[in-house]
Amino acid sequence: LFVKLYSEWPQKFHHFGAYIKPSALEKYEPYLGNKHLLAKGLPPRVEITGHLHNHEALHDSKIKEYEIGLDPIFTDPTNPEMDRPHFLYVPPTDKIAHIDKADVERATMFVPSHNTYFATYFTITGLHGLHVLGGVLVFIYFWLPIGSKLYRQNPEHLANRVEVAGLFWHFVDLVWIFVFPLFYLL
Repeated sequence: LFVKLYSEWPQKFHHFGAYIKPSALEKYEPYLGNKHLLAKGLPPRVEITGHLHNHEALHDSKIKEYEIGLDPIFTDPTNPEMDRPHFLYVPPTDKIAHIDKADVERATMFVPSHNTYFATYFTITGLHGLHVLGGVLVFIYFWLPIGSKLYRQNPEHLANRVEVAGLFWHFVDLVWIFVFPLFYLL
């Protein structure tokens, strides 16, 4: 939970994606590398991602462009290393892209409303985190003096509750076995 709340989720909330209009894709070819992708039979890229340097551009109509610290894939899109997914975090580069707002179809931070993947990701990992927290609280209750005192008074009555708490924990673990590969390995 600590890693999710203090490292992974905030990092996504500060990440930015701009979907380029089809009519402007050629203008941003140096960042997208679509000619390279089409030659390899891969689908074209329509989104440029990175860290937004001028956050006020999201809400201020007077600012006419987004200033983005590019993700590595967009600094050298013809590099064959960039054709495959990267499982480890790769920090943004120092290369800056200036993208005209007029050329952007939609631009948001990587929040649940950005796309279906992030909506599903935050929902599933958030629910899983809440279930982990619930299981931890139940175990803490059983280990605290009040819970252990109740157990010592009537062990036959409470043995089932301890067992059910253990089963719940195993269920949460089983769910994680499916959630982890789905969101982190695919």
